Amino acid sequence: MTIRQFPPTVAEDPIETRLRAALQAQATTVVPDTRFPPPIEWPETTARRAPRPPWLMPIAAAASVVAITAGIVATQTWGRSGAQAPAATTGVTTGVSTGASSSAPTSAPATSAPATTVASSGTAKASVSGMQTVQAPGLPGVTLAIPPNWTTSPFSREASSPVIGAKLCVGGANGCPIEVIKLDPAEARINIEFEGGILSDPAYCDAADGPFTRVLKDARVDTFGGRPADYRYWVWTCGNGAVHEIAQYAVAAPAGYVLFSESANADMRAVMSDIAAESTLPAARAGGVRLYDQGAVKSVTPTSGGLTIELQRSVGSHNSQWTWPSTSTYRYFIPTAAIPKTTHPFTIQVDDWVMLYSNGAEIVEVFYPEISNPEN
Repeated sequence: MTIRQFPPTVAEDPIETRLRAALQAQATTVVPDTRFPPPIEWPETTARRAPRPPWLMPIAAAASVVAITAGIVATQTWGRSGAQAPAATTGVTTGVSTGASSSAPTSAPATSAPATTVASSGTAKASVSGMQTVQAPGLPGVTLAIPPNWTTSPFSREASSPVIGAKLCVGGANGCPIEVIKLDPAEARINIEFEGGILSDPAYCDAADGPFTRVLKDARVDTFGGRPADYRYWVWTCGNGAVHEIAQYAVAAPAGYVLFSESANADMRAVMSDIAAESTLPAARAGGVRLYDQGAVKSVTPTSGGLTIELQRSVGSHNSQWTWPSTSTYRYFIPTAAIPKTTHPFTIQVDDWVMLYSNGAEIVEVFYPEISNPEN
């Protein structure tokens, strides 16, 4: 992304000319020639080493220009009137939230940058953090917050397939590293423990390159668009040394959505975090059933037309790697037609491990991964 540079000087006037002359005289007293000063040796702190998403840089530069201009205005006012210099403020109000409070401005705040037109998604509006909000193409009712200068376009799995979501594009060689997709059980069976949010056999490494590892680095409950989301972050390390980072926020309750990236390095995950926090999704469907769940059955109650179970949720894409982050349980009604007949005929037993698939209205499939794992 090209970062625009701000003009190197502000408009000249007599007061500024005198200020420049005084500064130059002071500078030549300390350093009597015009050579560039040596580079500053900053200490290698963790804060300095932490990468910053490139779209934040223009905002930070703007804040610097505001601060310098405010200092010149204050100096000119004090020099003309002889009044005392104003008390220092604790910060400059900008479009970026720093977590620290700022003093109230003494003059009218600067207006936001003009609205930007985003490809295939209407008119963007500035958000509190400097992100712009756009209507997601192909996703009615979805408002996405994206970084400045990013664009969106409709997303289809294949050229002839219907639009199922939006691609978020940064331009240049970076292409479109993030996707937002509606999870539709009629299109593909949902499984949020796999990359992309659907039951699949993801392959980021070539078997010909030798053994590879796939590690779930982070799994937690977060939010996306104001709704609960299951966050996952995987790292694949291939036999040839190539590394692939994949991250997603999956909203499993209908209507379901996934925010997904196969280029999820630290900077991209930071961008995804902002998108997840500031976007807006339609509300969950009243009475809807979670599209996918898995874990251990903790209670079974016969109910007319089936069984009601309490499920302790697990995390992990293969039952041999399941973990149990919480003892909380979740209630599901299992219709008799959805219960496999080849294991425990017409019933589910306490301590069974199960995988539940729903169409958004009811459970339609139950699998026993220890006996007939659909991933194998």
